[in-house]
This record gives sequence, structure tokens and C-alpha cells, in this order.
Amino acid sequence: MLQESLDFLFHTFLAPKYLVKLGLVQEIIGIKYRQKRLEAAWFEHREKSKQEIINTFSKLEHKRKALIIGAGLLLDLPLKELSEQFEEVILVDIFFLQESIDEIKQYDNCRFEQVDISSALKEAYYLWQNHGKDKELFDSKLRNLLHKKPNHFLLEENLDYVVSCNLLSQLSLAFEYFAKKKKMLETDTLRAFFESFKVNHIEYLKAFPEDTTIHILTDTQKIVVNKEGKELESLPSIDHTLLKDFKEQDSWLWNLADYGELEKDYALKLKVQSSLLRPKPSHT
Repeated sequence: MLQESLDFLFHTFLAPKYLVKLGLVQEIIGIKYRQKRLEAAWFEHREKSKQEIINTFSKLEHKRKALIIGAGLLLDLPLKELSEQFEEVILVDIFFLQESIDEIKQYDNCRFEQVDISSALKEAYYLWQNHGKDKELFDSKLRNLLHKKPNHFLLEENLDYVVSCNLLSQLSLAFEYFAKKKKMLETDTLRAFFESFKVNHIEYLKAFPEDTTIHILTDTQKIVVNKEGKELESLPSIDHTLLKDFKEQDSWLWNLADYGELEKDYALKLKVQSSLLRPKPSHT
């Protein structure tokens, strides 16, 4: 616990203020230590994610440049294999811990970019800071962000492979938690804003050139099970229509939280799906 607190304190000096205020830095560090506690439970998901990425890029005719969105803690990425197979690898997330940066720097052809891939979080945070006391004005200005689509890297040259890595369902969570903490009035606009993160991310992926292979890994369902292994509840973690233009390659269960992690008698599993947009013919 002390090490986690020190880790957080160190990174608050490096991170943009709005990320600290939104709780994102604390959440990233929390995931790091949660993974250590649940290493065995998360192992299969991590390895499956890596293998799906390897299986996909191994079929590509060209491997000039890869863009990995949601690289984060590098837990579910085959970084070594990506570095060996591509001329250049760009790793993207909203914030990288120093140990991830140090690992990336071991590969000469890999670089990291700290980017808010939603293009909305910072603006939404400062909207609340400046206009949060005027509920109607805040709601009105927030509407302007509903259709704000990101454009990062869309003009990047020689981009053969783009991966959205276990990110889609997580994009809105920081602001959702912040809104709950600040007791924001849950208007139709606010609910639509949460959903817009996912919708706009999918539209963003579709905006890349047609000759770029687009690969998405995302959880699609949350499943609660009891100690007897009986499924008690299953809820969608994303709207299934978001992936209607993607072709599923494979799916698996991620043991996200074992018994006692969230609730004493229940565990939480996620169904994770690996899918391609505009799948290309395989090359032999």
C-alpha cells in the first residue's frame, strides 16, 4: 500500500493536472497493482490478447508502421514481436507510467505518444471547472462535445496496422467516476456524453485509410458468477451495434475480479472479443 501511494505521488508531478483531478493517474496505478495481485487470473487474457495481435499482423503483406492505441501498462501487448516485425511502432495512451516509458525506450524503433484519444476529456473537465455551478450552461456546452471526433494519426504515413487494445469500454469511465464524485446532475446530455466516447472511437477507427488493417480488442459483456460457478447476471459493456462493421475473429473470458476482490461471494468476468474492420484476404 505504501509503495502504491509513493508511486502515485511520484506520477502526480509528471501528469497533467486534469488527469490527476479526474482520478486517471490513480486508476492507472491501481490497475498496475491490481494486476500484480491477480496475475494468475489475468494471465490467460493477457496472453490471448498478445496472440491475437501476433496472429493478425503476421498475415499482413506490409509491416511498415503499427499504431497501438491503449498501450498503457504494456500488459497485453507483444512489444518485442511488434518491434521485430514492424519498421516503426507508435504506442499511444493518455498517460504512461515511467516504467512503461523505460521499457519502450529499450526498442529503437518504438516511440510513445501521450494523447487523449477521445479528444474530449480535458475540455469536459475544464467545462465543469468553469461552468459546473451553472447546471444549464454546463449541460448546454457539454452538448458541443457529443460529436467531437478525434483525428490523431489519421494522416500518419505508411500506417499498415492499427490496434485499439482493450480500450473501448474504458474510454468514458474516468469522467463517469468524476461526475459521480462531483454529484453532477445526470441529464440526457451527460448520459449521451458518456456513450459518445465509444461511438466516436469507432467512427475514428473507421476514418483510417481503407488499406490500413484495423483491429479492435474490447470487452463486450460483463458476467457475474457465484462460488458455484453459476452465472447470475450478464450485462452488455458496450452496445453490440458498435461492432456491426467488424468481423469477429475470436472471443474469450477474462477473469477480471476473483472472489473477494469486489465482493466476497461473487466474481466478475468479461467476455472479450477480437475483431477486424474490413478484413483483408490472408497472405501466405
